[in-house]
Amino acid sequence: MVPVRRMKTLAKYGAGSKAPALDRLVEPRRTATLLAVTRALEVEAIDDALDLFALLISEACNVGLTPVIKAGDEALTRGRLSHVDQNYVRGETNAAANAILIEHQGKVPIVAAWGGGLLASVDGLRFVVPVKTINAGPSPKYYGYKRGITWLNAVTLGSSRLEMPGR
Repeated sequence: MVPVRRMKTLAKYGAGSKAPALDRLVEPRRTATLLAVTRALEVEAIDDALDLFALLISEACNVGLTPVIKAGDEALTRGRLSHVDQNYVRGETNAAANAILIEHQGKVPIVAAWGGGLLASVDGLRFVVPVKTINAGPSPKYYGYKRGITWLNAVTLGSSRLEMPGR
């Protein structure tokens, strides 16, 4: 068993070296270095996938980052999740991922039982609007004596969003 510190050192050396330098290593060390680099990249890929999954769940459930942050797990710190959210989770990347998922959805046999995938999910968020605007409407049930809007999020095979005054 190779100590963790030694594995990290080998991985750092291997990842920073050029192929000819690694080829010149003696056989047991070359194999150990390549295995250490592979293991480090594998852990990094798992952490990246975990970051993305945590962000998608927190956004889908509308709960924010706090419930998915895990003390002691480097992949699930507030700083790392915020960084990934701000730099990698964007509308165009979500649209590209959705296009791939939608394309492959039709290939799943059970989709035909669901009506060919023509299902929809609709959800609304209500906001009080503190300034005068033509888009806000009264709704005593939700806003009291104030005016507000409902952000309607409808997801189908594509996605669309609608603003509805008041209601």
